[in-house]
Amino acid sequence: MGWILLVTWIVPGQSTTSYQTNFGSEAACKTAQLAVTNSAETIKQQPWSEAGNSGSLQKMARLSFPHVSAVCSYTDAPAPK
Repeated sequence: MGWILLVTWIVPGQSTTSYQTNFGSEAACKTAQLAVTNSAETIKQQPWSEAGNSGSLQKMARLSFPHVSAVCSYTDAPAPK
């Protein structure tokens, strides 16, 4: 019994990346989930801040944003040791 983190990164113009990682507790899985979503937000902020107040640059920045799905799920698989 354990928890699994399922992650999918979708970045326009690039191949979709998916992976999964096992955890022994829900808390550990949720901590990793938060780290993934924080990473996505950090990546989003850089082009946005570089765009400044330019509407056309902001539109281009939005088009390159990564879309991230990170979900913790309970699993019957054995927890990692």
